[in-house]
Parts: sequence; C-alpha cells; structure tokens
Amino acid sequence: TGTTSWNIIFPDQYTWSNRKPADYAIQGRSIGPYLERASWEHYINMCNRAQMDIWVNVPISASDDYVTSLALLLKDQLNQNLNIYVENDNEVWNSAEAFVGTWNYNNAEAESLGLTFQDNIARRSVELSKLFAFVFGDEAINNRVRVILASHAPMLKWWVEPMLNYIKDNFGSPKEFIYGLSRQLYFRAEGAPPNASVSELLARFFDSIDFQLEDEEINDAGRLDWVRIARQWDLRS
Repeated sequence: TGTTSWNIIFPDQYTWSNRKPADYAIQGRSIGPYLERASWEHYINMCNRAQMDIWVNVPISASDDYVTSLALLLKDQLNQNLNIYVENDNEVWNSAEAFVGTWNYNNAEAESLGLTFQDNIARRSVELSKLFAFVFGDEAINNRVRVILASHAPMLKWWVEPMLNYIKDNFGSPKEFIYGLSRQLYFRAEGAPPNASVSELLARFFDSIDFQLEDEEINDAGRLDWVRIARQWDLRS
C-alpha cells in the first residue's frame, strides 16, 4: 500500500480527504498528489474476488478520521465472511532508507510523549484497536478485527515482551486489544537450479522457512520462541 515510503513529518497527519480515490488514473504506484500506491477500494475488491482476508497497514501518520473512515469503508465494502488484520504501518522498527520516514515519525512521536521507541508502537497498536472497535463494536476485536503487534524477528525479548508489559501496565491485558504477534519472515529457494520445477522451488522455500524455526543459540527469537511468548500472553502467532 506504500506506507513505508511516506514522508509526512511529525506532528503532521495524513487525513482521509488526502487519500488516493478509486477513480484516480494511476493505481499501483506512489505518484502524483496521493501517497497510496492504490486506493483502498481496489484492495478490498481484490480480497472479495479472491475470498481472502485482508491485511491492512494503517499509515503511522493517519489521523483518527482516516482510521475510522477506513474502518467504515471496510465494514461497508469487505465481504462479511472475511477477516481484517490490522498492523501499525509496516516495519516501523526499520531505519533503512525505504522505511526511514516511518521510523522518524514514530521516533519523534515517542519523544513527544515521553515513551520509548517500542512502547509508542505498542501504544499506537492499542489506539488502532480502539478506533476499529468504535466502528465495528467491541465484540469484533479479536474476532473479525485482528490487530497485530509486529516487530523485528530478533527483538522478541528486547522489544516485544517490553511492549506487552507496557500494554498491560497502561491499558490492561494485551489480549483485550491485540490478536497476535508477528515478525517478518524472508525465505528463498537457496541452491535451486535455474530450471527448477515449481515443486522443487516450493520444497526449497519450505526448507528455508523451517530453518528459521529455532535460533536459540543466537537470540532466543526463532519462530517457535515467538509462538511460545504469544501463548504465554494468550495471543496468536
């Protein structure tokens, strides 16, 4: 959706009236006066046609009006049998060039609130949960609406557990607001020949994924460790 390339400087906010309309000529590229790659209507239509749940990366700079209007659009247009996964922007922890605008925004907002970088990510995730609950109702949270607390894969015990404790200490049990934990997962078909078949490529992909199940000797943040922590907090992973 283009969220990682946004360059809005805190405390400015991105409002619903600024968003890319469905009839704008250029869809799929962050070009012109709008920052989204495509309008939300097109993403919703694609999920409806594919009968797949939608994953929504809400811009970190989005105003309350933007978030509630997006929630209303999803409620109105997304097939009712499809679930909505909600994430605070995309890889907020990433300070690489393509992500640094998001990183800077969170950092500046955290400083203004007297919070740590990671605690502000947690605060925003709870805020998104509450805004979606305002539209869908409290009963939809962790049922149809599933807010995800995401972080960098190696940072489970240094960021994620502190974020969960921050939510507990300031808002209540994380499971009241958060559906599950998520980390990025990159995989590749390492060693596959140039003429590899589809089945061969898929087998290499699964080997790459399975290799990341455990890395306890490095940072206790393998996929199984994420699952373990999620279960301790009664969350999904």
